[in-house]
Amino acid sequence: MEIENNSPEFRNECECPSKQTDPRERVLRQIRRTREFPAISKYISEINKKLQDTSVHGSATELANVILKDYALTNKLLKLVNSAFYGLAAGKVTTVTRAVVLLGYDNVRMAAISLVLFEHFKSRTAEKDLKDEILRSFWCGLLAKEIAKTCHGLDLEEAFICGLLNRLGKLLAIYHMDHDYRKIQYQVVQKGENEDQAAKRILGMAYHSLGMVMAREWNFPESICDTLATVSRDDLKDARSRIDPLKAITAFSVSVGRIIMTVKPARHKAAIEKLLKRYKHYISLSFRQIRTMMADCLDNIFIHADALQLDVEQSLFLSQFRGETGEETDVEKRGTTASPSQDPAAAYQLVGEADLKAAALPMSSQSAVEIIMGGIQELSNSMVDRFDLNDIALMSLEVLYRALDCNRAILFINDRQNNVLQARFGYGTGIQAITGKVEFELISSEDLFSQAIAAGKDLVVEDTHDPALYPLIPDWYRNSIDARAFVFLPVIYKQICVGALYADMESTGAPVNALEHRYLSMLRNQVVLAIKMGR
Repeated sequence: MEIENNSPEFRNECECPSKQTDPRERVLRQIRRTREFPAISKYISEINKKLQDTSVHGSATELANVILKDYALTNKLLKLVNSAFYGLAAGKVTTVTRAVVLLGYDNVRMAAISLVLFEHFKSRTAEKDLKDEILRSFWCGLLAKEIAKTCHGLDLEEAFICGLLNRLGKLLAIYHMDHDYRKIQYQVVQKGENEDQAAKRILGMAYHSLGMVMAREWNFPESICDTLATVSRDDLKDARSRIDPLKAITAFSVSVGRIIMTVKPARHKAAIEKLLKRYKHYISLSFRQIRTMMADCLDNIFIHADALQLDVEQSLFLSQFRGETGEETDVEKRGTTASPSQDPAAAYQLVGEADLKAAALPMSSQSAVEIIMGGIQELSNSMVDRFDLNDIALMSLEVLYRALDCNRAILFINDRQNNVLQARFGYGTGIQAITGKVEFELISSEDLFSQAIAAGKDLVVEDTHDPALYPLIPDWYRNSIDARAFVFLPVIYKQICVGALYADMESTGAPVNALEHRYLSMLRNQVVLAIKMGR
């Protein structure tokens, strides 16, 4: 089901790029202003600069001094160097200098850059898309390296880094320009637009262009930067106008990754054989040889999962590769990655009392349930004598916060004079910037909060960044809270929403299970009872 939203504001926001005349500068400013970016940018640039200075090229101590500035990176690099990936026969390597001597300057430099990039992007692990792009990029780098072994004169580590960096632009967009990325995904998933076209309109440049811009910003060699550009069919047709073999191998590896994500496993062979014909002037391999390389690279992913701390358990890319999900995605014709549900109704739940009573309840989260049950009992005891309604409401909020171990819990109160629901009290991350400042009007609307209040049901959202939900999440929420998952429990008395309990999580997934939700509903009903008794 396609979301219909014809408001001029939403249409303009999704379809119009910034009015800045230079999209490159606009995008770079947006990335540079994020808190984590200056550190990684300086670090990668410093490592790459060593290669350009011929006086220190090959100097183990020069590169080691750069890497040793970061204690965590040093440990991870040594762990990687001693893994099966390099298979050193000289015994355990305990110093970066020794690693450079044994493996060579370029090998260690590339390994260090890879780790820096992985650590940077992994710091926002809640992003499902980001996790999958990291794994997919790593696998493409491994495949490019394997193919490069069959081509005379190519540097294997350079081939790996080219495959790894090819989707750098999309990784940067997900991490540093989350709002723009979600608009692009909305256009791709809901409107059927090509990913590159959507990115070009919204960012002012396609993902591959963004990757090239940043690679040059980080002082990567021009030979690597050039491989980030797209390869057209016309580029491959004429053997006389040959492109750089490294660029061809990189493009081929990325295309194989795209086939894995967008084509049924049963059709992989036909799609890859067709791709091999297109790259016949550059890659003289059979499907069986490529398939063996693909499997070896998959094995390497799992071998390196520990050293690189890769999350392989929930990866859609890896499950597609292993054929565990045989469904053909709707994006196959558009040549982009699989995306969340297209049906908004599948991306959230409105749950009422009858639904909770009828649900089959799992016997899990006993500690959370015990906290809620203890809180309900404490509320009941407090209500035996004279009580302050605000105290009951705050006690309920604390129980919610402790039971779910959530990122943030907020108590909304109805300001009848202004007909708004205002965030009055709260616990958790950044709550000072929310309480007393965030509010929304109690008017008829199509957004999720208004739907929940109008229906008198609880709202459970597992991923607010699902493109299908984009038009249904109101601006006030995006601009002030913008958590990935949340539960919203309206407090309804005499058909009026007098308040609401709210809790959110930093990561995607169900914020509550059925058992927890049922007891939270009882907790909210205790607040309603307190309102009745206090009147």
